[in-house]
Amino acid sequence: MGFIFTFLGRSMSKRAPALQYHVTKSCERAFSTTYAPSRHCIRNYRPSKQTLISQENQRRWFHDYFTTHLPSSSLHPDSRSMGPHHKLPRSASTPHTPGSNRSPAAAPPMIGTSRELTVVRIPLRSAKHHFGVSVSRGTRSYNEDTYQAGTLEIPAFAKRAPVSLSRSGAKANAGGATSADSASGDPQVFYFGVFDGHGGNECSDFLREELHNYVESAAGSFELPSSLKKRRKDGDSNEPVSGESEGQDDAASTSAPSGRAKAIELEKSLIAEWKTTVGGYFRRFKPEYFEHLSSAKDDSSSKPISIETVLMYAFLKADLDFISAQARKPDANDTNTDKPLNADDILGEPAHRATKDRIGGPTRFAGGSTASVAMISTPSPTPFWHPASPSALVVAHVGDTRILLCETVTGLAKPMTTNHHPSSPIEGGRLRRYAATFVTDSFGEERMSGLANTRAFGDMRSKRIGVSAEPEIRRIEIGPAEYSFMVLVSDGVSGTLSDQEIVDVVKEAKTPEQGAQDVVSFATEISREGDNATCLVVRLGGWERRMEGGMGSMGTKEVRDYKKRDAMDPRRGRTAVAFVHSDMTPKIDPAILRALSLDASTSTISRHGGGGFSETLKISSTVDGKTKSYFVKTGGKDSEVMFTGQVRGESRADTYPGEHTSLNAIHSVVPSLCPQSYAHGALDSGGFFLATDFLDLFPRGGQPGSGQSLAQKLAKLHSTRAPIPDGYDKPQFGFPVTTCCGDTPQDNSYKSSWAQFYADNRLRHILRKGEESNGTNKELKGLVERVAEEVVPRLLADGHLRDGESGGNVRPVVVHGDLWSGNHGRGRIGEGDVEEVVYDPSAFWGHGEFEAGIMGMFGGFGGAFWEEYYRFKKKDEPVEEWEDRSNEKDFGERKHADEVPRYHHLNHYAIFGGGYKNGATRIMKSLLQKYGEDTA
Repeated sequence: MGFIFTFLGRSMSKRAPALQYHVTKSCERAFSTTYAPSRHCIRNYRPSKQTLISQENQRRWFHDYFTTHLPSSSLHPDSRSMGPHHKLPRSASTPHTPGSNRSPAAAPPMIGTSRELTVVRIPLRSAKHHFGVSVSRGTRSYNEDTYQAGTLEIPAFAKRAPVSLSRSGAKANAGGATSADSASGDPQVFYFGVFDGHGGNECSDFLREELHNYVESAAGSFELPSSLKKRRKDGDSNEPVSGESEGQDDAASTSAPSGRAKAIELEKSLIAEWKTTVGGYFRRFKPEYFEHLSSAKDDSSSKPISIETVLMYAFLKADLDFISAQARKPDANDTNTDKPLNADDILGEPAHRATKDRIGGPTRFAGGSTASVAMISTPSPTPFWHPASPSALVVAHVGDTRILLCETVTGLAKPMTTNHHPSSPIEGGRLRRYAATFVTDSFGEERMSGLANTRAFGDMRSKRIGVSAEPEIRRIEIGPAEYSFMVLVSDGVSGTLSDQEIVDVVKEAKTPEQGAQDVVSFATEISREGDNATCLVVRLGGWERRMEGGMGSMGTKEVRDYKKRDAMDPRRGRTAVAFVHSDMTPKIDPAILRALSLDASTSTISRHGGGGFSETLKISSTVDGKTKSYFVKTGGKDSEVMFTGQVRGESRADTYPGEHTSLNAIHSVVPSLCPQSYAHGALDSGGFFLATDFLDLFPRGGQPGSGQSLAQKLAKLHSTRAPIPDGYDKPQFGFPVTTCCGDTPQDNSYKSSWAQFYADNRLRHILRKGEESNGTNKELKGLVERVAEEVVPRLLADGHLRDGESGGNVRPVVVHGDLWSGNHGRGRIGEGDVEEVVYDPSAFWGHGEFEAGIMGMFGGFGGAFWEEYYRFKKKDEPVEEWEDRSNEKDFGERKHADEVPRYHHLNHYAIFGGGYKNGATRIMKSLLQKYGEDTA
């Protein structure tokens, strides 16, 4: 029955559903081989300058170098080719005929070697005047950032230049250095990428080693045409030929019918794999640039294969392969899969060699990575950094790493990427349109399954709710010397420095290498978080004029100097809390110091996440000679009920702890299940706060703590009777304080019967809240009253609903109240070991089956979970009505699936509000048909 309240509650609190990624048997199948570049296990060490990759039956090294002709020199004019040795006019020459008895005279050998024909390879990491990179792990003991730079073997995608420009450009560059062509005959395509892992470096390393290979393979599979080739207009041949075009042509040429049919098949196959393997959000997603599917029935339409289509396919395919490989692996923290390390050995030799299933390491990796990739193509062999060379830049981006350009004329930073965070309007629209899982948790924070990024590679547990690797792709045509340089940075840099500060630091450097080092050094010096920092600087045509535009580097100099002075201030340091004068970091409110009994001189504070109306902080302090960390949330006056609660019948000033009580109610029964709350109350500066144990949801290392699964812990929680409230002689259904589900306060007044509590305090109460927000709906009100009067007593009344263990009436137990996939994970509480944990509770004393309502609606808890749960806690009687009470049939074998609508699949993609009302309406009508008075 909890599902009805769940639907109505979400309609009132404007919360969208979420589906947790769950590994199913479909992940065990063999994946399609339509596109399957060979891969190998990611090595545990940094690659050498060339990284070996495998593709089909060929093996080659990734080109982390570029090729170029040696420049001609005026000091050696004789080394240049002078053409034919004779000086006869062409009209005086006669062609050779095979019938002639005389053989043509052999041309004399060339004197010396033509430097124009000498091609050399230059490693990008050695070309310090063209490319620079710097990486720092900050104050952390690990580094999850990585990068890649080199050239790709794909056709060019730059626009062809007009004939006049092409000829004049060739003359202008005579005698200068030119870039050599790639194996395809087109000018080389340069590739730069920065990757920021979270939860480990397995995913970011995979992207560094393999993403470029997916791009190359996708270009081959889609038969990406060269933008520098045109089709013959005369004759019957359709073969592409090189040529010059009068005027600008489209960047991508028209694809052949066979290539278009193959593209349609590839796109269909990939979408089908996502639907089958993951489902959820991917059942309805429509990748941008997959335009051939929509035009498949229109034979007259012949859309070109574009580089954007190739990148979209490559990113999605790489992500699918990565999470599929993780799904096949055992969970290192799953006690049910413990086995000897040599279990797969046969006669001392490994039975399973490294395969693509081993992507990311030997055990399942639940983390992920961002990715920002930039590719540069030129219409001629002249390299993109030449002042007279135009080029095309294509950026594919996922997450919160950043790519910037510096305009030569104005000196301003031009961002090429946007951060994919829950607060982004673009991301909000995407998720509301397809997944409707853009939610606000119990603390009022915007979340995507606890993740800061709504787009990322990996993060397998959050795929179904819309955490996708669909890249945001942007293309820009760069004119000669239009931009001075390009910068790629991880959030360890962009989180500390503004875009303009980053480019201004680079402007002052003599070389791109020095610029990258200066950016990372400055960001690390002033950072309060000590995050990993990575910066790549790529020279463009306007490099020599980088200081001319606008104010040069002086526009942000004052701000940068202030930040540096502030970082060097010994009163600030990293072990003090003198943050009052800093606009970047909040101070520790004296009320928090008093409540936690902390010494300001031995405490530090930093922002840690945050969203909605609340701000989240991390406070570290020395307590009894040991370092202890606290997690603190602060909010305005609207957070009073949420953080502190309110005792019924008492004045507003006389309050009990709200979230504080919820956490500690759970902690008192299963200490390893959630953090302990230490303090709450009003801030001296206004607003309210809540202070708990620090919970690290992305722990590195550490041993499993209790070894108990979430199912075991919840079974214990739901089997332990609630305490007896003051003034009563037996446990009651309710709670001492008001709690909030989302941002909706709940009525927790005491009732002795679960049926009465559910009907009055949940169904009727949430109906009143809905009418306050959306007005009165007669149909909905009538259905709620009928269910409360007819169905609830039939299913939940004392004497009918009996405890599965004792056989008596059900007794109140502690329930989390808001347990969905986004409020559960693996983490470390304080300095403890890694455990299955829950957070953001909206607890009360109720019936354990109430928990299953929201868990089922948002998904993420499969049949194996419930099977284990009911091994430790028997189902309540009557068992045959268990499915109708909790609607858990979708968690198990889905028996009797036609009796009650599968409610957590009803309109979970709908936009907030009405869709939830419609879902609840359908469920209540179904229940009334089965249990209403008319059917008695």
